[in-house]
Amino acid sequence: MAITIRGVSELTLQVTDMRRSVKWYTENLELPIIGDDDAQEFVWLKAGDQTRIGLWLPGEREYGDKPGAHVHFAFRVETNEELEQAAKTLRSKGLDVEGPVHHPGKDRSCYVKDPDDHLIEFFTYTPEEDIPDLAAQLELKQEAMQVGE
Repeated sequence: MAITIRGVSELTLQVTDMRRSVKWYTENLELPIIGDDDAQEFVWLKAGDQTRIGLWLPGEREYGDKPGAHVHFAFRVETNEELEQAAKTLRSKGLDVEGPVHHPGKDRSCYVKDPDDHLIEFFTYTPEEDIPDLAAQLELKQEAMQVGE
């Protein structure tokens, strides 16, 4: 039986200064705090309807989690207008924003770095548009496998 993946529930980022990082994410990206621990070793932020981002100080956690350096992650925005607005808003907060950049194909992005140099992308990726292409590729693979039998 196949595993059904419905999206990303959480992502954790290692940070060097919790206070600075919480301030950056809550003020610049306006992500609300939804949880933390008393020792301030981690903070959870809400990112969209079904995803949370954990900001963690270095060190081992329950279940052997070991946060490490993340190079890049992306937030999905729906439209080019939302992407333009994200870039404009980030620039108005004094942040260095690259883009919007048009990628080969249909997608556009803009990029900004957080205080720990994590690269954050805002991305107009529309996964629904990939489904027909994926279905066609799977069909071709199945046909090729049948021919080889």
